[in-house]
Amino acid sequence: MISQGGVTYLAAQKRYVYTSWTEYTFEFYESPTPWGPWKHFLSNDFGGYPLSTSKYGGYGVTIPSKFVQPDGQTMFLQANVCPCGGGGIGTSVYNFNLRKLVLTPSTDAPATDLPSASVNLAAPSTGAVAISKSTQSGSLALMNDGVLSGSESDFDDEVKGASWWGYEWPARHKVNNVEFTSGAVSAEGGYFTGRPRVQVKQNGSWVEVGAQTVSPAYPGDVSAGANKRYTITSLRRRPMGCG
Repeated sequence: MISQGGVTYLAAQKRYVYTSWTEYTFEFYESPTPWGPWKHFLSNDFGGYPLSTSKYGGYGVTIPSKFVQPDGQTMFLQANVCPCGGGGIGTSVYNFNLRKLVLTPSTDAPATDLPSASVNLAAPSTGAVAISKSTQSGSLALMNDGVLSGSESDFDDEVKGASWWGYEWPARHKVNNVEFTSGAVSAEGGYFTGRPRVQVKQNGSWVEVGAQTVSPAYPGDVSAGANKRYTITSLRRRPMGCG
């Protein structure tokens, strides 16, 4: 279910953006016309219920036109905390809250770069944006800050059957391997119980890369270790493509 949102016109991009929410997420759609068809392009997951603590996003998600910058890419998102979803004594509700939002137009042009061991596509300079189902700290900056000793979790009050971390780019790229460096590990978690797998986005959907191997072999338990690097490679002759 989506509700209580709004449509804002981004003149510089010649696009309408529709913002809405569920009990757990913010949802974003775009269209060249105010009547659609609408294409879903972004979701932000705040985790389990209730939505009305300081951690969660709130409801009534809108982008006030006043706070859209001339470039049509930088803007501020407004949403409120509601007393009915868990807010109560000591919780500030129905405030005017703004979050900075930056939208980068994408291109469908074919990838022109060649896979290179010396190029880190996760670096912010490539336009990479870190993504995850959710993040405990509220920030994914450590995923591409170049420091391999940090640690982040996706603890969000939900029991998940799978956990995912990754990157999106505004342009297509060719990739020859993916390096995963583990964070803090303990008996309570911090490791995958199965082999880490790589997916790529094709036509808006995430699909599994074929014939993957992990080196060194991933144990799937606490012995995976902290701050340990694992390299995932496809045995296919052609490189993995990221859109």
